[in-house]
Amino acid sequence: MLIVLLVIAGIPYLLIGYQAGQKGMTRSEVINRIINISSDKKDASFEVQNATIGSKIDFIKPSQIGFPFKEQPFISNVATVDLDKDGLLDILVCDCKSNSVNWIRQFPLGVYTETVLTDSLGTPAHV
Repeated sequence: MLIVLLVIAGIPYLLIGYQAGQKGMTRSEVINRIINISSDKKDASFEVQNATIGSKIDFIKPSQIGFPFKEQPFISNVATVDLDKDGLLDILVCDCKSNSVNWIRQFPLGVYTETVLTDSLGTPAHV
């Protein structure tokens, strides 16, 4: 039992001594620093919990692009690329259910038009 108590008390004592040696501090300075850091965290969490929250910033507004669908497609791959070199990102989509590869062109900015590039591929997996 005495050995267990020595181990429980000795390991932290050794770690604090090691930390003190690494930082050029005394053991009591290390202990005070640990206590101050833990009390600072408690204060910070209190401030965060009691902070007033402003209005929600919604910088990602979901919008439907491409063809509307009745039955959910099985999209196996999506890639964004400036396919037509107009400076706007376009979207390439593989749909395994319709065996098609579709190009959703963006032109002008924010306006999307979908074109079927091919609908005769057997389960397209990657673009």
